[in-house]
Amino acid sequence: MPQNFLEPDRRPQPVWKRASRAIRIWLRELIYSVLEVMILFTVTSVLVGILLSSLEALWYLYLQTPVGIKYTANPTRLSPHLLTQLFSQDLFLFSVEVAVAALTACLAISTAFQILALRRYFYVGRGMLNRIVVLVLFSAAAGFKLAHAGSIDLPVAIGVSIIPSLCLFPSCMNISARILPEVTPRKIIKLFINVKNFIFHSGDRDMPHPQAALSEVRSGTPQPPSALKPTPLLKNRGTGSVKTNAGVTIR
Repeated sequence: MPQNFLEPDRRPQPVWKRASRAIRIWLRELIYSVLEVMILFTVTSVLVGILLSSLEALWYLYLQTPVGIKYTANPTRLSPHLLTQLFSQDLFLFSVEVAVAALTACLAISTAFQILALRRYFYVGRGMLNRIVVLVLFSAAAGFKLAHAGSIDLPVAIGVSIIPSLCLFPSCMNISARILPEVTPRKIIKLFINVKNFIFHSGDRDMPHPQAALSEVRSGTPQPPSALKPTPLLKNRGTGSVKTNAGVTIR
């Protein structure tokens, strides 16, 4: 068997094949990320609805107690007014609005973190304090969006955005890292260098035609591969003969 059949093909692949493979991998990651976002959004909406319903039941149960009646009798207290404003909403639709606001804020901030390379410096490998600061940032953004779009005050909006932001922001950070690049000066320069190498110094631009290579093989004298040549073991200095493995003398 010829030796070149035993060795793997080390010729560089064409640029369009490498590009199409990279695009297929990116599209597959994008589809998986969209499915993950949809599942997370559904789970977060259900969780927010359950938590709001439980909190509403506990609040109205507290209002039936003597302590609750005395607490809400004071008109200067702000918390009863805020909770009454919250529970006057349709909790099913409101939970969907909360999940939409939290998901929008998480995706937007995660995209900014990834593109500006802030994720690498302020999130990856950091301690609990950094993650709490990031969670507060996500919750504040979701609360501002919810207060701007809904009919509740900003403190209530930020309060109800903490749980969905906690559920969504780690996955949004990972998704943005998978499908988005870091747009930094170093990355841009590296991208330009790679494009220039693909265009001007690609090793697959001067690949020989198969028919030309076949004609060269037919016109030339075939040489046996080195693996099939006899290996000399002992040389006779007087006669100039060489003994091979098979015991045949070659002069």
